[in-house]
Amino acid sequence: MVDLVSAAEIVDTLHEGLLILDADLRVVQANRAFYRTFAVAPHETEDRLLSELGNGQWDIAALRERLAGVLAGGPSFEGYEVTHAFPGLGARTMVLNARRMDGRAMVLLAIEDISARKAAETAAALHARELARSNAELEQFAYVASHDLQEPLRAVVGYLQLIERSLGSELSPQTAEMMQSARAAAQRMRDLIRDLLAYSRAGRGDRALEPVDTNIPLAHALASLKTAIHESGALVTVGALPTITTNARHLETIFVNLVGNAIKFRRGPGPRIRVDASLERDRWVFAVADDGIGVPEDARTRVFEVFQRLHSRRDYPGTGIGLALVKRLVETHGGAVWIADTPGGGATVRFALPNATVATP
Repeated sequence: MVDLVSAAEIVDTLHEGLLILDADLRVVQANRAFYRTFAVAPHETEDRLLSELGNGQWDIAALRERLAGVLAGGPSFEGYEVTHAFPGLGARTMVLNARRMDGRAMVLLAIEDISARKAAETAAALHARELARSNAELEQFAYVASHDLQEPLRAVVGYLQLIERSLGSELSPQTAEMMQSARAAAQRMRDLIRDLLAYSRAGRGDRALEPVDTNIPLAHALASLKTAIHESGALVTVGALPTITTNARHLETIFVNLVGNAIKFRRGPGPRIRVDASLERDRWVFAVADDGIGVPEDARTRVFEVFQRLHSRRDYPGTGIGLALVKRLVETHGGAVWIADTPGGGATVRFALPNATVATP
């Protein structure tokens, strides 16, 4: 038979500091966790009054009053939080639990040092405030971008149009070409501001989640791409899509960008695009596959960064924000997005949403 360990040995295995105090609040016994936490030795602790510990470091009047009440037959207390400065240790935040020991004029005091946790909570609160400030600045930027920056561009385009109408046939071919280039540059600036604004707002504000038949946001996305689908001769096929708890507007934006890219980066007329989804362990994985020009393997992470382009604007127009916007929206919902090859050629963009968002299979 194995001898049972003593109560003292059990107490010494605990992570919480423990003190047994007599009726005078003199230390009868302490455990190793107490010595370790408060950097004191047994000869400095045992048979000393609580108020004498550490040369008076434990002289906490409110605590002595509470413990005296417990010894006098009053109720035990739990979760009593105290912050106290200990010379050499700094401020410590402790959670104290105390109760009278049955049949004896003694009290058992359990001490949990939560200083590290409190420091982490304080740091998190500071980070949250800083994030709130940063978000407020971003809101201000969005306002400026959508109003103050776009208005001068409208004026520039308007004046260019007035000049063209005013001069008409008097414009030389060279001047007409310069006017056209100026209009194109202004339009590109407006597109950049618009897309930056969309990126800055992505996943913010409208975050309401509800059960969504994902066929519906895809149908809305395809309707908005109707002209591009018709002009390119694209054929879009759709597999079985689930109903999930998500934000329908975010999902529509994701589909617009992914299907739009599949049309844009085609090899020629009549691109073939397929959209489907599958449940893989703890997440739904959606896929938009095409038979287009594909994405080089060494660029499949970079293309999700803002303004990253693999081709010139002359070959493929756009601002280079579309995939960055997709990534931001997917990650807002706790998901991930990546690119793989399509068998037979092309690219497949997959994005996954956690299983926690699944409403029905």
